[in-house]
Amino acid sequence: MGRKTQILVSVLSVLSLAGLGSNAQELLTNPGFEEGTNTSPWDETIPPSGWEKYGNWGWAGWKNNRPAHTGSKFVDAGAWTYGQYGVWYQDIIVSPSEVYICNIWAMTEGWESDPHASMIMEFRNASNGVLASDRLDILTGTVPSPNVWVQYVLTTRPVPAGTVYARFMLRGEARCTAMFDDASVVPAVAEANADFNDDGIVNFHDYAEMAQAWLCDCNSPALEAYDLDGSGEIGAGDLKILAKDWLEYDAYVTIHIDPGATFQEMDGFGASLTESSAWLIRNALTAQQRDMLMLELFDPNTGIGLSYLRQPMGSSDFRLEDYTYDDTAEPDYDLEHFSIDRDRLHVIPLLQQALAISPDIRIMGSPWSAPAWMKDRGQLGYGRLIDSDLIYEVYADYFVKYVQAYAAEGLAIDAVTLQNEPHYEPYSYPGMRMEPTDQAGLAVRLGPKFLTNGIGTKIVVWDHNWDEPGYPIAVLNDPLANAYIAGAAFHSYAGNVEAQLDVVAAHPDKDIYFTESSGGEWAPDFGGNLMWDTSTLIIKAVRYYAKTVVKWNLALDENHGPKKSGGCSNCRGVVTINQSTGKVTKEVEYYSLGHAAKFVRPGARRIASTEQPGLNIENVAFVNSDGSTAAIVFNPNAFRQNVQIKWKGLSFIKGLPGRSVTTFKWPDEPGATAEVWMTTADQTKLLERQSGINFH
Repeated sequence: MGRKTQILVSVLSVLSLAGLGSNAQELLTNPGFEEGTNTSPWDETIPPSGWEKYGNWGWAGWKNNRPAHTGSKFVDAGAWTYGQYGVWYQDIIVSPSEVYICNIWAMTEGWESDPHASMIMEFRNASNGVLASDRLDILTGTVPSPNVWVQYVLTTRPVPAGTVYARFMLRGEARCTAMFDDASVVPAVAEANADFNDDGIVNFHDYAEMAQAWLCDCNSPALEAYDLDGSGEIGAGDLKILAKDWLEYDAYVTIHIDPGATFQEMDGFGASLTESSAWLIRNALTAQQRDMLMLELFDPNTGIGLSYLRQPMGSSDFRLEDYTYDDTAEPDYDLEHFSIDRDRLHVIPLLQQALAISPDIRIMGSPWSAPAWMKDRGQLGYGRLIDSDLIYEVYADYFVKYVQAYAAEGLAIDAVTLQNEPHYEPYSYPGMRMEPTDQAGLAVRLGPKFLTNGIGTKIVVWDHNWDEPGYPIAVLNDPLANAYIAGAAFHSYAGNVEAQLDVVAAHPDKDIYFTESSGGEWAPDFGGNLMWDTSTLIIKAVRYYAKTVVKWNLALDENHGPKKSGGCSNCRGVVTINQSTGKVTKEVEYYSLGHAAKFVRPGARRIASTEQPGLNIENVAFVNSDGSTAAIVFNPNAFRQNVQIKWKGLSFIKGLPGRSVTTFKWPDEPGATAEVWMTTADQTKLLERQSGINFH
């Protein structure tokens, strides 16, 4: 039957079917979880009829200890920590090429600190192999109102060829108890579709196609797509259907962009050129390969235009040797032996090359450890600064010399953090513990020295995970230190991105920086990483006032190095360079960062845009210093979703593929044409430029 029989579900169709307001047959045998004989309020052993459960140190239970969404019973699944999960599932028979609508009501108990839950449909073959899967993340690190049932709807892809059955799963993981009720899976209803050119909207282009088919006055299988009423010929009935779709087309969500409401100024998006990264780029590649890679990393036209580099002050865990800028056997209170010569071997030449490509790149310095002679344990791993005024004064001078030495190399330091991850003391690589009072004490010594020496470098505190927002708040609460501190920096390895808002609420005059997140072998899925990076870092961290988004290593090799032992053994760089072949692989971080860095340049300002336009669509928008606007839009759904962008009284509609990120950029002029750049989770598009789209 051609396009007419393709299953394309509009927003209204999804909503009506989700409520089971049709004759669609439910496939799940027990949508309400009311069957069974157990009366205990906490039953971890007896599943409802037709359901099974499994997990990895997580739990899954059938409950009646509190009100369900309907009836008296529900199920839950969850876990206590990372890597643990619990799953309920039911295997169901599905039809080839059919599309299904999966529906669930869910809530949390309220104790969750980092909840993750999802609804998943896996399509399996006769050997139980997974051919494809569609997933809707119900919780992604955000705790909704506890004990409030919320409905979630997942529309699947057409059932792949070779599918014998589907497995419908409800999963709770990380740190949460996700409670589920009223599950259902129903087939979607086939409907006529007049969007002949698949651009996400029915308009005159589709009318032109139908008109050509009508004028043909001939029978051809190729023309069946235009037989919308199923009459066997193209005629007035089909035209009426097209006109109705054209006039009443509403299968989109709207994002209103208001350039008049501005927020934080952006400093940039980037990574860290660690010693491991720098050595690899300079030694595993030919000069020609190196120059091409640097363009692809830092040129916003040729490549992705990374614009912010967070640089270790001395060695980190990604180093060839442990070092600081003043490694002496005896105390060197006058810093006579201070030297950045080791950085000159590999790091500084590449920083200079990056700035030659893109002069607006900004650099942040972050120490992993003070020189060993300044520490109470006398070594670079673990320990603290010796608690004396003299040591704090000398360490402040150490920062001054660092900024001055880099300036002499033509490298301005935009900001420094006082300590990388001050609440973690590593034993196998350089690190140092600092408490809020320590950072406040260092800030009140460093701030005046910067001023005396005419240094405009900003001072930033914390530089650690989202799980302790009270730390930077405590430092900023010190009135003497506060005067010299620009803001607080965060990492993503624990806690939730919303913690940034706690600091903003306590100190709205201070800036927020996001300074470290690494990919690695613990998360090898390209699509899942693309969605997490885009949602959590590029969109939410920035909406929650981050001026920077910085990943960890810029480049690592096929063995997650080169590096001295200690620290992360399976981290992933923005790019991977094979030392044997020189092959450069652009990892998912290259594309997630590229969707922002290439289009949002230093000095841009975040502007207002509809935070929750509907149907899980996420976005963030900016105006650049040249007046151009960039909007990053994320569709986490498994299905295509149409999005309308409204700006200055003009608008356009664009269809976004399922599980995709799209950046739109346009100039500030009437009749503007927006550039469209897209990456999809299935990697069919990798920061690929699409046809432009006009405002009207």
